[in-house]
Amino acid sequence: MRTQQSFARLLWALLFSLSLTGAPGIAQAQTEENEPAISFDLLSNLTYHSEYSAQGQVTLENGQYEEDDPAVDGDGLLVTLTGYVAYGDLNGDDVEDAAVVLESNTAGTGVFYELAVVTDEAGMLANVASILLGDRVDINDVAIVDEQIVVALLTQGPDDAQCCPTLAVEDIFALEDGILVLVEEEALL
Repeated sequence: MRTQQSFARLLWALLFSLSLTGAPGIAQAQTEENEPAISFDLLSNLTYHSEYSAQGQVTLENGQYEEDDPAVDGDGLLVTLTGYVAYGDLNGDDVEDAAVVLESNTAGTGVFYELAVVTDEAGMLANVASILLGDRVDINDVAIVDEQIVVALLTQGPDDAQCCPTLAVEDIFALEDGILVLVEEEALL
């Protein structure tokens, strides 16, 4: 009886310590299974369309791009890949694509958020379409559902100052003939 209790305590201690540290190999296998085909690192070092850049595009390095405007001292452009990324098929080819949110700061008062679609065409990643989500909006979530992008955000209501959005909306976007279009916008109560 005493041996069984000792064995049970030892087994309990072993199981408890494994739960704290994780069993070797299990966490790694689960991570690899759930890891998206298009990594955040790849997205952080990709070229994106940008209407705010003189070149019409920016190439991120470690998630950022910075450009100085030689015409105006102190002005420039800072583009940052936010943490809002969703994965799923957007163009019907059964290959995982990505929808990302970029933040563009033009050194003025505006902070512009753009939704960008990145597709995988035969192993080559490309930003195929982008659309403005708004100036100084608050993004809450981005998801891909049934080949459409669902963005939950706060935007400016009719009586809101530009700085202070309070209107909760859910915008649904689709990639149609290579163009990202707003399919539906629903105010959330």
